[in-house]
Amino acid sequence: MIGVGRGWEVVGAAVGAATLAGMLLAARGAGRVGRGRSALVAGAVVCVAAACVFVPLPRIVPHREVVAVRPADPPETDPLSRLPQWNDAPRDPLLHARFVGPPGDAGRLWPLLAYGTYRGDTGWQASPALTALPANGTGTGTGTRVEVVLAHLERLVPHPFGVRTAQPAGTRYDPRSEALRTPGAGTAYSLAVDTGPRTPVGPPAGATPSTACAGPELGSLVARVHKDAPLADQLAGLEQVLAGMGAAEPAGQVEDGCAAVTAALREGRGTSDQYATAFALAARMLGASSRVVAGFAPQRQVAADGGLDVLGGDAVAWPQIAYAGGVWVDYWPLSGRTALGDPGHTPSAAATEPVRDPRHSDPGARGRSVGPLVLAAAAVLVLPAAAAVAVALRRRRAGRIAEERAAADRWAALGPRERILALWQRSLRDGGVPASRSTTTRDIGTATGLAPLRELAGLVDRTLYVPGAEAGEEEAERAERLAAAVRAGSGTGSGTRRGVDGRRR
Repeated sequence: MIGVGRGWEVVGAAVGAATLAGMLLAARGAGRVGRGRSALVAGAVVCVAAACVFVPLPRIVPHREVVAVRPADPPETDPLSRLPQWNDAPRDPLLHARFVGPPGDAGRLWPLLAYGTYRGDTGWQASPALTALPANGTGTGTGTRVEVVLAHLERLVPHPFGVRTAQPAGTRYDPRSEALRTPGAGTAYSLAVDTGPRTPVGPPAGATPSTACAGPELGSLVARVHKDAPLADQLAGLEQVLAGMGAAEPAGQVEDGCAAVTAALREGRGTSDQYATAFALAARMLGASSRVVAGFAPQRQVAADGGLDVLGGDAVAWPQIAYAGGVWVDYWPLSGRTALGDPGHTPSAAATEPVRDPRHSDPGARGRSVGPLVLAAAAVLVLPAAAAVAVALRRRRAGRIAEERAAADRWAALGPRERILALWQRSLRDGGVPASRSTTTRDIGTATGLAPLRELAGLVDRTLYVPGAEAGEEEAERAERLAAAVRAGSGTGSGTRRGVDGRRR
């Protein structure tokens, strides 16, 4: 029995011995066993029980111990190692930011550190020797000031992209690694940031194809991308494939080595750093320069007064691709996790209380000895175990229902504009339309054979991008009807997939 302590082994041996003794007494009472032979059998029972308790048998290694786990590097240099700590307390406040001026895209993602060096055995390395890739380019928008108050003393602090200046004096910003370090641990700092989008001036920056973690799972992932398409389209297709493979869960522990990433792809269930790593490695196999960023994706928009709260549940990892002009472009291959306000992705239930993955065991847990009488005692516990399983399944179903209700409430709280964007993105996936970052809604609408999708593209253009036009409830309801028609017309209406509002379809 893996992971069972010595105390449970003693109890198991006692239960097994008592069971055999009871069977012996019953047989002797029926006159089937003589007095002398019963004494010998009783002695054998005692000897076997003692052996189960005091004689160690060969150690059985838990399955998760064979997966390479990230070394416990100092949090100052390795924020990826702190993802489980933040995800364990999803409601705890980490910082409050106040934008003095238009926030633009600045409040959408808050990086801590970018990783470019990868080793197949231990994963991403927090090292200044990042791959020789260009630094972040700045957007073309206007600057704004951001006042930040942290809940805890830190030196490596989160920040929006495009930092221009920082206070207090001595605060250093490194655009190559997206690191912002204050001279001393503190809780308050201010930034001047570029609020415009980071716009590439050309195609993705090419690189020699790399196979640092080659395997059947990654090879199968890359094989699903259209190799004849431009590299930007291949990356957009790779993002959609990964986002549809499984749910990205809060990090219970950081395992981004090759073995853990391939296991997540095989099981269709993993953490954000595993899916981000899979995307980055597959992108390198396609010949793109990639890296992974650890930071925060706030699940709430900047308030009307310029305030923004970042919580522990916002901690996440995501990949980036280098584009011509020194611009790193964010990708989001994370199903179930999104940065609210990202026009390329749909709202989700990422801010809900995380559910612990029972498959993640304590990396320091040791295997225990296994005895035959302990296995026999397990048979006595079958009925209580079955009852416990039934209770767990019932609780899991209740939690799933509560999660769906919470997702539906969040969907109802969104404005018409956000709902139309979410429905548009879901319709693209349902219609099987590969969309790159340079493709417009009109291009997609004219390229597809689905009439509802073309009509929805026109609605998106009119309600979201025509000057002076505003999206209202009528437009949002019409977008829902068109999205349902796209789903029915593309043959994806069957099954129990969860929609953007959290309800099962």
